[in-house]
Amino acid sequence: MSKHEFEGFTVELIPECESVPMNITIDNAAGFTIELPKTGAFHFVPLTNSAVNVVMFKMDNETTNPPEISFHLSNDGLEKLKEISVLPVIG
Repeated sequence: MSKHEFEGFTVELIPECESVPMNITIDNAAGFTIELPKTGAFHFVPLTNSAVNVVMFKMDNETTNPPEISFHLSNDGLEKLKEISVLPVIG
């Protein structure tokens, strides 16, 4: 298990759990955690004239359903996510 810190949240890689290989924990007192299934994928769209991206996560990348999770991430944060993610990062 390895943890990677981002601004406002932590991504944890869980290689021993094939069905849910990653999770995101929001930095707050409640310790809110979202499990990211192997069927999911990150999608990103850069914001115009900005060093910020809208990142969206779809729990099942095979469907046409809209993403279930959305957040902002800097260009540096996005590059870090691309490097560490075991799930696809599409943009």
